[in-house]
Amino acid sequence: MLDIVSEFYPGITEYKSLLEETCKDIPKAKIAFNHYYDERLKMNADTSPEGAKKMTDARGCMAAIVAECQVKRQMGFIQFRR
Repeated sequence: MLDIVSEFYPGITEYKSLLEETCKDIPKAKIAFNHYYDERLKMNADTSPEGAKKMTDARGCMAAIVAECQVKRQMGFIQFRR
C-alpha cells in the first residue's frame, strides 16, 4: 500500500505516519486512497461479485478510519507536531 500511495505521500514508510498525514489533508487522502484501490483492482483484476464486495468493504473501512481521525482531531485527541 505504501508504495502505491508514495506519489501522494513521498517518504512515508510506516502506516502510523501515513495516518497522521492523511488526517492533515482529507481531500488529498481521498484522492490517494481512491488511486490505491484503482491500482489494486488493476493488479488483482478480481471483478467477481465477491471481489467487488471486498473492494467496497475495504473502501468503507478506510472511510471509517479517516472519519474517526477527523472526529478525534476535532476533539483534541490527536495532536500533530508542527
